Amino acid sequence: MLQIIRSEYGREINVFEFDYLGGHAKLEGVILNAAVKVFENGLYIGSVLKSGHAYLKWDEIIDIVYLYGKRETIVIKYSKGKVLLEKAKQEVNMEGLLNSVMETAPDITVIRKACCQNDLYDPEITEKRLAEFDIQDKRIEKILEDVDQDNVIEMLDTWTGYLEDHLEFPFEAEIDSPQEGGFLKIGNRLKVNGIKGYNDLYGVMVSVTYKGGKYSFPLFDLEVVDKNSVNYTLVDDFSVWFANR
Repeated sequence: MLQIIRSEYGREINVFEFDYLGGHAKLEGVILNAAVKVFENGLYIGSVLKSGHAYLKWDEIIDIVYLYGKRETIVIKYSKGKVLLEKAKQEVNMEGLLNSVMETAPDITVIRKACCQNDLYDPEITEKRLAEFDIQDKRIEKILEDVDQDNVIEMLDTWTGYLEDHLEFPFEAEIDSPQEGGFLKIGNRLKVNGIKGYNDLYGVMVSVTYKGGKYSFPLFDLEVVDKNSVNYTLVDDFSVWFANR
């Protein structure tokens, strides 16, 4: 779906492409080619290939460290921890990002230093996350193993039936993608009551309840609140597939 960045972020200054390695509670997992956007009011990290995003207001950021060497990495230290970003492509302009930050938020300390970076990564965490993505790919492949991979409608039909059979209704979910117009907004928590069908534009549609009102809403724009539930895994698997279809 078209992503609309909320006006509270302010004016968009610049966009850069990084591999997101982790460090923010709302954006878990290794994400390749994540968009890092410098806004007037803060720094946005997200990807259309995965639900969720991280948004750091400038006053939350303590400093930004650019580690250069064999691997070029940005470490953003903020009030609750640190975010790791690795240069995704040769053409990514690291100095361009740093200059954009310094011009937009001059109070933030920007540090450049050479580093072998062997101590930067926690191999156990990184490998675990990569393994989780590999397992997720296998789950998705199993669901669609007998379906024509060139027929999106057939795959959506298969997903709809599978989710209808395996999701446990009702469950609570949160809107995790900005919405263009309408009553429902990012951050709203909804009660998901069942599957309504699907279409090729929005994917699987679900019936939701919010403040007594009933609505039809794209499953792709929802994240299950209970992250330890089967529902969370199923919805996340579908969302990853739908974004990459």
